[in-house]
Amino acid sequence: MKNLRIVSLLLAAFLLFALLAACKQESDSEVAPTASPVSDEPAPSQTSDVSAGPDEEQKSAFTYPLDNDELTYWYPLYPEILAHISDWNEKNYVWTAGEKYTGIHINWITPNLQQINEMFNIMIVSEDLPDMILYADTYAGGGEAAVKDGVYVRLNEYLEENTPAYNAWLASYERYYKDSRTDSGLVYAIYGLVDTERKAGGGLIWREDLAAKIGWTEIPKTIAEFDRFLHDYKDATGQTGFFSPPQYGFVTDGTYGILPPSFGAATRMVNVDGKVHYGPAMPGFKDYVIKMKEWYDNGFINPDFVSTPYFMTWTDVAIGKFVVAHGVPGLVGNEWGRNYSDDPDLYIAAITPLGGDNGVEPKCGTYMSTHVGSPTAISTSCKKIETALRWLDFWYTDEGAMLKCYGVEGETFNYVNGEPVWTDLISANIEVPVAQAAGGVFINTFTGPGYQYCIYDNEDVELACNVWADFDPAWNMPPISLTADESSEYVNIMADIETFCAETIANYITGARSLDDYESYFLAQLEAMNLSRAIEIQQAALDRYIKR
Repeated sequence: MKNLRIVSLLLAAFLLFALLAACKQESDSEVAPTASPVSDEPAPSQTSDVSAGPDEEQKSAFTYPLDNDELTYWYPLYPEILAHISDWNEKNYVWTAGEKYTGIHINWITPNLQQINEMFNIMIVSEDLPDMILYADTYAGGGEAAVKDGVYVRLNEYLEENTPAYNAWLASYERYYKDSRTDSGLVYAIYGLVDTERKAGGGLIWREDLAAKIGWTEIPKTIAEFDRFLHDYKDATGQTGFFSPPQYGFVTDGTYGILPPSFGAATRMVNVDGKVHYGPAMPGFKDYVIKMKEWYDNGFINPDFVSTPYFMTWTDVAIGKFVVAHGVPGLVGNEWGRNYSDDPDLYIAAITPLGGDNGVEPKCGTYMSTHVGSPTAISTSCKKIETALRWLDFWYTDEGAMLKCYGVEGETFNYVNGEPVWTDLISANIEVPVAQAAGGVFINTFTGPGYQYCIYDNEDVELACNVWADFDPAWNMPPISLTADESSEYVNIMADIETFCAETIANYITGARSLDDYESYFLAQLEAMNLSRAIEIQQAALDRYIKR
């Protein structure tokens, strides 16, 4: 097995969007069975060592190319990538070379990923189904419902003969196996697999150079130290609104809110020793809100934080408007920032997950709870199921993984001292930024089928990812599955609760609502909105997951 670690973290913005989207769906995207089909592949040992990867004997592949054939693949893309392509087969070296390797021509259907739910529903309702569907977990009610409704093919019986490379990876690591099927053992899709060395993909960032100018040469490691830094920075510079927190002070994605974990809370459901809790109803969440209000009243927080998504703050970090914000690996160091600032001292660094008062340590956050990525289902309209699976399986072979992540030697990469290095087409393209060039325009590294290895693009990125991963993610929820009825009920309950939380918490922070009624209004309303039932649903799903 080649010891490649080949997913550049310059793609971090795209990777984090994918990660957070996946984390957002962990609790409601899949459904548990009404029957109990049994998986046809042996489960791996819980002591499997993924670092070794599958044995070459396990990965005995087919003879490629296969018979010349065509398939259709529904594969949403970010608009930043769509802006640079018309026919994906003409411009993308991965797919062009992949067709030569496999003998299969893919007709791509590439809707806007930002409109995925709408476009997915239109596709399903039209009954004009492609052969393969990426982001298969978008189906209302999840994979079990899609199979039951006759939309997706049950794949269990097909895997042994048609996906040897994929099976070998599943057998190499217990969580790959466990997280790629539902509670019943149903396999409704082929999942992208991510190197387990990738741990964290983002967190708080700060302008290290600006902090150093006021005497802060080390990152704050606790809420108390962070509080002192905010005071010191305002006192020294007179600047206000330089801290841009998550929007509303309440984001429900895979960050768990970033700061609430430092107070022993979160912005979503958490798993505390096998028992589900809702973060905003935990005692420490009020302490978080109190502290945020204090920072807001002191003029530290961006006054427009309610209307500012975190990804809209990054250029303002580069120009110094914001000194602290939520960032991703691609921002750290100085290379990215110099696209927006000519400050020779500019340096963006990661801040570790902050410890709280009285020994409180964060137990949840932006940490890879699972290393399975976006799933591809085979639709029941597909007349060539084995061909589709064998094409997908190619991307889990050494050749396929290398091609997916680096492309074609001499075109998109060259070997330098025995290591693959992207050419200027990818890394120094004036017209296409590297994140788009490597993230789908010329090669396709960050999503879809295949095994994604991981390296750190430079020492700055490696340091940042290690800093962000410096906590125990014991409370992170695993990728649980809900039944169709559970999913419908849970989504309806939580849509109202999360809207209520975002609005109310923002009002508490800004002072539009007094914290005097926190218990009598906020906590009471959560219970009145049937929070206990939502927790009950999550608990049942977590119990099933643990028993998988």
